[in-house]
Amino acid sequence: MPHFDDHQYWVRRTQQGGLKTVGHRRFSTQTNELFYRRVRAALLKLIEQRVPDKRASVLDAGAGIGYYSQALYDAGFREMTACDISEQALATIERPIKKVVAPLESMRSKLGTTYDLVLCFDVLYHIIEDAVFEKAIENLCQVSNKYIFIHGAFPQFIPLRLVQHVKFRTLSRHDMLFASHGFKRVEIRPTQFLTGRLPWVYLYKILPSLTSQLDEELLKLATGLSLHRFASQAIVVYQRTT
Repeated sequence: MPHFDDHQYWVRRTQQGGLKTVGHRRFSTQTNELFYRRVRAALLKLIEQRVPDKRASVLDAGAGIGYYSQALYDAGFREMTACDISEQALATIERPIKKVVAPLESMRSKLGTTYDLVLCFDVLYHIIEDAVFEKAIENLCQVSNKYIFIHGAFPQFIPLRLVQHVKFRTLSRHDMLFASHGFKRVEIRPTQFLTGRLPWVYLYKILPSLTSQLDEELLKLATGLSLHRFASQAIVVYQRTT
């Protein structure tokens, strides 16, 4: 099997531009906007609770086209840095945000500072090599003073790899690696319940708005019943303990 270069894959993919280049290629721009809008709303609520001081410094690690970087800038955070391997993706960011071109596993030397909050949304499960994945988490921890928010899918059991640019790891493995660098999981905020699950994948294509509304209702129910482990995607909050 030929070696898959995930760095070059994302550099090439982001040259196409638009939300679909960093989102779900199988879905329309409208459906991707529904996904991203829900995650953004969950992020902003978490920010209000955990990092209310707008003077806090924030790093968006693996920022892509800067969807979340720009959302936080619009919310009043001015000490924003967006870091990504794709210079072209970062160039699409319209807000006056500092931009750094570097992969997660070697970004520390390029950044040269630490941050109150580090975001890493929909990035870690796109790192294929386990050693690189572990180094990326080490770097996230080294550049964070207090909080790390990550977003993604955290299955209880490792599924088969159906696409070459995705490799899931369990939540327990994330917890173990972050704990080894002095961080403890303090919260999980589900953002998607149906995404990536059959037959909902097809319903999202046919009836995106209606399926999204159903997804939101299931999220409310799951959150109320503490069934976050059944969510297909979530924001996980880690806090420094040492």
